[in-house]
Amino acid sequence: MPKRSILHLCPSLSGAGAETQLGYLCGGFVRRGWRVDVGLLTGGPNLELYEASGATLHWIAHSGNYDPTIVWKLYRLTKRLQPEIVQTWIPMMDIFGGVAARAAGAPWVMTERSSPGMFPSSAKLRIRERIARRAAAVVSNSGGGDAYWAARLPASVPRCVIGNTLPIETIDAVAPAPETGFGLDGGRPLVLYVGRITELKNIAILIDALERVTRDTDAVAALCGIGDQLDQARRWVSERGLEERIAIPGFVSEILPLLKRAVLFVSLSRYEGMPNAVMEAMAAGCPIVASDIPAHREILDEATALLVPTDDARAAASAMVRVLRDPAESGPRIAAARERSQAWSLDAVCDAYEALYDSIVEGGRVA
Repeated sequence: MPKRSILHLCPSLSGAGAETQLGYLCGGFVRRGWRVDVGLLTGGPNLELYEASGATLHWIAHSGNYDPTIVWKLYRLTKRLQPEIVQTWIPMMDIFGGVAARAAGAPWVMTERSSPGMFPSSAKLRIRERIARRAAAVVSNSGGGDAYWAARLPASVPRCVIGNTLPIETIDAVAPAPETGFGLDGGRPLVLYVGRITELKNIAILIDALERVTRDTDAVAALCGIGDQLDQARRWVSERGLEERIAIPGFVSEILPLLKRAVLFVSLSRYEGMPNAVMEAMAAGCPIVASDIPAHREILDEATALLVPTDDARAAASAMVRVLRDPAESGPRIAAARERSQAWSLDAVCDAYEALYDSIVEGGRVA
């Protein structure tokens, strides 16, 4: 019996959430006996994850992100592989890959990994919205993402929400990092942020809040990630003379041991899809202070985290100091968050995707 097959199309293997999620799914479907192919333009920090997954990687030669020959090359790849399903990730590949899949006559699933407000209006997103009308299905990882498409797609295009997954067994098996690193005093409590260093992640307010925290406690903080505010964030820390208390190391590959070492995880994002790092902190048993936004509310509540106003540095600092000064108070929230995280196992998420693929293939739906 021939293997079931899927072709995922993604621009790169960056360390961002969507690319990490796709890497997890590749491994899950390969273990289920699927033939999993991934079409890529460039590599990145997640290359090792994809290579270990067992998926076959196909590198698309191109002269730039808007090279029009990308569509033709993706079309040829799709025709050669003849997958049951083509699934695209990230808006740029939703456009190029969606057009290629449609031209090749392959059922195409588009993924939405964000929520309203994360992207400003642009010609690219308007094109994406038009092309999405020809998808076999649009799958979002959050209610906010699904609501975005509910307002933009005809009822004839199926939609569903399938949340992110976590490598629960891996998280449980990881030991805490032996030291904090990044030039910080390893004897002090560690506050950890993991994510892109961008305005949407509210980095300026986060640094304001952490300045207050380092003034009122002996904690140190690490902000791990890359983004267009990376250099600016480092300047903000330097200008305040906080280099010995707040480190911004850039991309860090081994996050799970740090989550196990940290005494607090913080996310003050203005917008999210379904945030991987927050989910990982929940599974790792790390207390959480998070902005009170709809995306966080989909996975957190007062029983699992301290939720604070998005742009209130004073309130965020107060919540962090509360956790640092009374660790025992966080015990019930940690336990509730860990219990909730168990629902995000890889098997459960693969089951949901497989049911979606089955409905498309059995229904013969291409568009």
